[in-house]
Amino acid sequence: SLTDSIERVVTVHPLPVTRITPDTVCPGQAASFISNSSIASGSITRTSWQFGDGDSDTGLSVTHTYAASGKYGVTLTLRSGRGCTSSTTDTVVVLPDPNPAFRVADYCLGETALLSGSGGNIQDTVKYWIWSVEGSAPDTSRTSSYLPPMPGTYKALLRVTTMRGCGALARDTFVVFPPASPSLVVNNACPNDPISSMALSRSRLVTSLTV
Repeated sequence: SLTDSIERVVTVHPLPVTRITPDTVCPGQAASFISNSSIASGSITRTSWQFGDGDSDTGLSVTHTYAASGKYGVTLTLRSGRGCTSSTTDTVVVLPDPNPAFRVADYCLGETALLSGSGGNIQDTVKYWIWSVEGSAPDTSRTSSYLPPMPGTYKALLRVTTMRGCGALARDTFVVFPPASPSLVVNNACPNDPISSMALSRSRLVTSLTV
């Protein structure tokens, strides 16, 4: 019998090797993504990113800003000149807002205003506190105080910076009242008659004395 055969060489082209450099960012900060990918032979002709929030982009190095904090699965897909594709997924973390907050009570002139606030979260604690009240030098203590020089409404500002470098502001206003100015009114009277006296201030007080 006769036999025949055909022999052909089949080339298996390599897949691109996908690598992502993940990122951790502050709220409102753009996350950077870099493709540290390679291929044994040939070339990578297309680099596609899916950011895990419905948005996408192309390019070896891209940035993306997320609208909310959380963890997002970022997928990188590569395509070689031979049409071979490969993908990998990694996680980017968008930290919560440091959320600084404080309230300042109202005071009378001569009293010292006390400033104490909160901020940070379990993922990113506060490293720096900066207090300022209009007309005063900044104070970097965890808590602060301020002696108002005159009556009026004052604006207080707290800026916090976290261990990861995230920053945020909080504001509040407080009122400094003028000091009380009491006056005394005494009516004339005859001996043994009661004397009516009146102290006038923020409140009204009437007392009777007998001489």
